[in-house]
Amino acid sequence: MQTILVTGGAGRIGSAVIAHANEAGYRTVSVDRVRDRGNANRFIEVDVTDAGEVYSAVAMAEPDAIVHLGAIPNAGSDPDHVVYESNTMGAYHVFAAAAATGVETVCAASSIQAMGTSVEEWVEYLPVDEDHPMVPRNPYELGKEAVERLADGFARREGSPTSLATFRFPHVQTDEEFKEWLPQELADLRSGTGRFLFGYCAIDDVAELVLTATTTDLDGHERFWVSGPDTRTTVPTEDLIEEFHPQATVTESLEENDPLINTAKATELLGWEPSISWRDW
Repeated sequence: MQTILVTGGAGRIGSAVIAHANEAGYRTVSVDRVRDRGNANRFIEVDVTDAGEVYSAVAMAEPDAIVHLGAIPNAGSDPDHVVYESNTMGAYHVFAAAAATGVETVCAASSIQAMGTSVEEWVEYLPVDEDHPMVPRNPYELGKEAVERLADGFARREGSPTSLATFRFPHVQTDEEFKEWLPQELADLRSGTGRFLFGYCAIDDVAELVLTATTTDLDGHERFWVSGPDTRTTVPTEDLIEEFHPQATVTESLEENDPLINTAKATELLGWEPSISWRDW
């Protein structure tokens, strides 16, 4: 039985990853500053910004893979310097602990916002992929870009970790939110509510993607865009591009409600494709 350690195991994505890992027969260790064991086999209370606590937890758990999801989930909830420090130093401590204890596989949460949230004027092409330029601005966005840069750096070192994945998550939808929150109409989009690339992904699809990455040997660090199979709105994709991204070059055929985020890399390297749409509810 392999062991997977999940930081932020009490959070929405973390608890879903643990549930999927349990179902697949893995031993799970939840690491969080919130005292909530949830459904994990073991819980260790840890503040990921504390290097000693992170090293100790990883050494005690002896995981085969680490999924790092423990971070402040959005800008504005805490002072700017706290957001940046939590999201960057937490990732650094996790990568460093993996290196020190010989854990070869690490997955970490980046964000769709690592690209920058004020994107209308400078999206160069659609759908966006991992090669698209990044223009982060606020502390949350900059912190998520830093997480990806840290993974680049640790992948260049000799020794562990050797397989690293970072995921640019959009808003991740629970089953309850599918019923209550979607879809978004054009009036909402014009007001700026949830407009960023109109992306979302079902929490079960996300958990399956992360779990797959923990059992896939990547050659160093790979970053992945994540998206559901369509947009989060009833507005046709062609109309979305015309209204919000008229300057962007459309590099492939986008029809009906096709997403503006290209997840082909996740399909190619991890064999993952999103299967759950809000339109199924």
